[in-house]
Amino acid sequence: MKPQSILLSFLLLGGGISAAVPSGIFPNPQQETVGGTAYASASATYRLTGADDADPIAVKALQTKLSPSASGSIEIVVGEADDAAVASVKSLIPAHPQAYYLKVEPGRVTIAGRDALGTYYGSQSFLQLAAKAEVPSVEVKDWPTTEVRGVIEGYYGNPWSHEDCIDMCTFFDQNKMNTFIYGPKNDSYHHGGGVFTPYPADQAANLAALVREANAHHVDIVWAMHPGNSNDGDNLQKAVSKLNAMYDLGFRRFAVFFDDISANSVQKQIDFLNYLNKNVVKAKGDVKGLIVCPSEYCISFAGGQNTSSTYLNSLGAGLDADIDIMWTGWQVVDMEIEPSCDWFINRTGRKPFIWHNYPCSDYGSRPLLMCPYEPATKTLYTKITGFTANPMEYYEASKVGLYGMADFAWNPNDYDPWEAWEEAVQFIMPDHADAFRTYCYSNFNYPAPKSHGKPIIYTETPDFKALLVAKPFASATAADYATYFQTQLDAATELRSIEGNRLVKEIAEWLEFYELQSRRGLDLVAMRQAIDAKDGELFINTYKEYTARTAQGEALRSRNYSGSLRTLTPFCGSQFVEPFIGNTVEYLIADFKDLGLDYPAGLFPARMLESGNYVILYKGKYMTNRNGSSQPTFVSDIDNVNPNRQVWTIRYVPETGRYSIHSAEDARYVNELGVFGTNAYSDAWNTYDITCLGGLYAIQNGGSSGTNFWEVKSNKVQKAASTAYTPDNFLFQIIPAGLEIPAAPAAAWTDGQYVIKDSKGYYLTRASSELRFNKPSTTASGPQIKATQKWTIAKDAETNRFKISQGASYINEKPVIGSNTYYASWNSYRIYEYQGKHAIGNAGDAGTNFWTITDSGMTNRACGLMDAFEFSIVSVTDELNSAIEEVGTALPDNSSAIYDLQGRRVLNPTHGLYIRNGQIFRK
Repeated sequence: MKPQSILLSFLLLGGGISAAVPSGIFPNPQQETVGGTAYASASATYRLTGADDADPIAVKALQTKLSPSASGSIEIVVGEADDAAVASVKSLIPAHPQAYYLKVEPGRVTIAGRDALGTYYGSQSFLQLAAKAEVPSVEVKDWPTTEVRGVIEGYYGNPWSHEDCIDMCTFFDQNKMNTFIYGPKNDSYHHGGGVFTPYPADQAANLAALVREANAHHVDIVWAMHPGNSNDGDNLQKAVSKLNAMYDLGFRRFAVFFDDISANSVQKQIDFLNYLNKNVVKAKGDVKGLIVCPSEYCISFAGGQNTSSTYLNSLGAGLDADIDIMWTGWQVVDMEIEPSCDWFINRTGRKPFIWHNYPCSDYGSRPLLMCPYEPATKTLYTKITGFTANPMEYYEASKVGLYGMADFAWNPNDYDPWEAWEEAVQFIMPDHADAFRTYCYSNFNYPAPKSHGKPIIYTETPDFKALLVAKPFASATAADYATYFQTQLDAATELRSIEGNRLVKEIAEWLEFYELQSRRGLDLVAMRQAIDAKDGELFINTYKEYTARTAQGEALRSRNYSGSLRTLTPFCGSQFVEPFIGNTVEYLIADFKDLGLDYPAGLFPARMLESGNYVILYKGKYMTNRNGSSQPTFVSDIDNVNPNRQVWTIRYVPETGRYSIHSAEDARYVNELGVFGTNAYSDAWNTYDITCLGGLYAIQNGGSSGTNFWEVKSNKVQKAASTAYTPDNFLFQIIPAGLEIPAAPAAAWTDGQYVIKDSKGYYLTRASSELRFNKPSTTASGPQIKATQKWTIAKDAETNRFKISQGASYINEKPVIGSNTYYASWNSYRIYEYQGKHAIGNAGDAGTNFWTITDSGMTNRACGLMDAFEFSIVSVTDELNSAIEEVGTALPDNSSAIYDLQGRRVLNPTHGLYIRNGQIFRK
């Protein structure tokens, strides 16, 4: 029986339930009849009959696990079809390669294989039964539907360790897989400059040991080379020499990869492969058929479904008939491979050898993929010559998917993905299955890039999704969500406490993130309770703990060790749990602010605008909800009769990270066309990005409504044609309702000379090709600005973004002084402003990273806009003529301007202490 949690989640996902495998043999046998108990394993002793003639690897497995002796009480008769020991059951052995007949009865076990592999697999099945407390009486007729089944280590990233590869051979035993293709992309002797160079002695010794271990488990181990376009001339003999060296290490099958390159010539690839087939495979005599991964290894890379691929046509016609060609399906990642096989067969004239990119996650965000394995239709085996799965660089975690893959490849007709998944959970963590199952639920999401396919199959954290639907957080009791997150915390704590477990060690940082996520969820519950109790101190303290845990989780890095090829950022629950946490804390912050309780300045995340009521102006005119109007219009006069007509509620919407705009008069929302919406309000359609520059704001559609900016024509808002950043899009003043309206700036930006300062007031300074922030020189009359500290910042005529330069020198996207010709598409930038600080972001061909200050100068990084305000950009004239003075009487008493405590002008003050008319006040 499946545990109740599996049953419930399966029902939530709309699946059906099939009966568990009665005997417990894995993978599911093709045919079996199960009776009662044959004997109790605790009292069983064994003796072997036929061992001298039977497959020695099968015999050794039985001897190692069962320690048979001449006086054993239970006879195990073992052998291949033509062995005398099993002659009486020869007719019962299925007529398939690798097939076996197994019968367990009181006092006697019969294991008869069609061939050596069949005997070995029959022995593995019996050993699974012998591990049970009560061994059932059973008669099994079994064989693999797919003859070649296994793993291809072909991902980008940290290769599996030698220890991982050795352990894999035992895993193959337990799951009846027979092929391992060694081809990790980042092995420089497989792929790269060393492809034709012999391995160093220590690595060669490890590979030779791996071959011996594989052979001891009936695993065909294949060594693959990736020569790229080094496939002609002298490279032919170099390749032969390398394969001969690998032959000497024990390899008896080889593969050649031409994937992820632009092929120099299909004919050169054909000639290269046929040459290796002749001079290595055929010349040796004991080497199995060559395997090739073509450059066009999926339909999308071949030009699409309606393309007649000249490349694949030529490959199919030109390659020797005994060379297998690999195939991934419609796209790089394809979970329904069979339909694409017909397309492949029609073009090549041969069946494909499947390279299945699951549970591989070497692209995009590289998640852990722990969901059930459901790759293809049940008749795939009729159209292929082999089936291998590309795993994650996390070997132990890959076992969840590979376990299901083995079951599917062996017997697709009886394959149940949820049953196989549950068995994988029990197999991998037998003493901690409940905790491991709970963790796996948070690692189902598969955010593959669009170009790689769309293989998300199952809903992640189905019980949490059900809770969200049934009891939204705003209306649920705290206990509802506390129970979920406590269960998650209990699972995390249990798994992290296991000592000596290779999986726990491998994904330690992922489990730590999982625990932090559960504690952050519990923090939400506590903050909700604090709001209900109007307990400001409890809310603030809990929020501080929440932010500390969030920062701790964001800082986690997996595989962050010397020599690591990838340093990954752990995450989980990305489909529902993490978005829920991020959105809910924003609403809790808003609800807390509505209580009107004091809190420290800077406690909450910066927002371009705090949720609240605002006046929106364009060239000094007020956006107004006129009586009976279908859209806002701009009028010159203040509405003193009904001021709410000129007040707009702008609210930050956590789900989208954008802002909604409603009239305070009648709550109508402004839609993406600049008119009052007549349909139901939608966060996806009716929230907008709002950014600032020079005291003016740009409003831009987002989500489902596109990315058009707003403009004003005939005193009405409308959707502009522009979707690209330009300072001309910054049109609007947005002033908190009730504050004095300052004069409208003439424009968001004036081209000229500027200084760029860091948080200490140091100037960005050019020193030859380097950029540094240097302390300004000062005299009694004020700061002294050197020529190397004056930057011309002006709109670029081609892109209408900003170029930052000194004479003929410009700052490039890295950002350093550019050494190449200036390219507007690469070297013009976005500038934004927030409370006297500026953000500078790449654009166009240079990507969207923001500039950031480092100890040695500057670099760029991927981050959100509100995390990028690291600079102060001040005109040289203002810097020289208006140095910041001490706060106090130095500020004119008759000024209506607002300053922060550092004396900087603030146009849109949020919560905190400010100065106006020489007096400190709290907002």
